[in-house]
Amino acid sequence: MVSSLTISTLPSGVGLKIKCNTDGNSKGNPGIAACSGIFRNYKGEVIGCFVQYLGIANALFAEVMGVILAI
Repeated sequence: MVSSLTISTLPSGVGLKIKCNTDGNSKGNPGIAACSGIFRNYKGEVIGCFVQYLGIANALFAEVMGVILAI
């Protein structure tokens, strides 16, 4: 499951928007888990990303942690 979060830092129409796509998964449920995210500007250019190892966890926890870390 891939989540998408759009963050606007200025009033609409100014042109500065950041989109973040996140994902979390586990190998087994529970199993070894990780989450990641990528941030893009309004042009679709990558402006940042993250990857986080979560240890042993279930898939839902990994998905939620991806969103929390993005925020």
